[in-house]
Amino acid sequence: MTALRNLRAENERMITKADKGNVVVVLDRSTYIEKMNHLLDSSTYCSLLSDPTDRTRKALRSLLLDYARQSKEDKLSRLANHLKYSSTFKCPEMYGLPKIDKPDIPFRPIVCSINSITYELSSHLKDVIQPLVRNEDLL
Repeated sequence: MTALRNLRAENERMITKADKGNVVVVLDRSTYIEKMNHLLDSSTYCSLLSDPTDRTRKALRSLLLDYARQSKEDKLSRLANHLKYSSTFKCPEMYGLPKIDKPDIPFRPIVCSINSITYELSSHLKDVIQPLVRNEDLL
């Protein structure tokens, strides 16, 4: 455990978990950055000229209010009000987990949307959809 703490303290190394299994992986930070930059290559993604957070928040709030009026579901109204009065939303963040079972160890991109604009709505939709899906459909 002391060895892992010492490695974590080094700036040129980083500790993460692997894509599959319960495995700890030690990486050169420069390798991680290089592979993540490759994932973000401009042939796959494009840069945004401005932050779409506020525009997305307003559009989502409008949709939620419309659906709340049609369905008379209080939860949708509460979600819409949360979007109106909260200003603490975070932009989703992407990180990569190494696929240690693959040649050249590519990274699996993971987008963390905790505390993002869509987080509460996603949680609500999961609660609505989950009872409709049989457990064997998830396997």
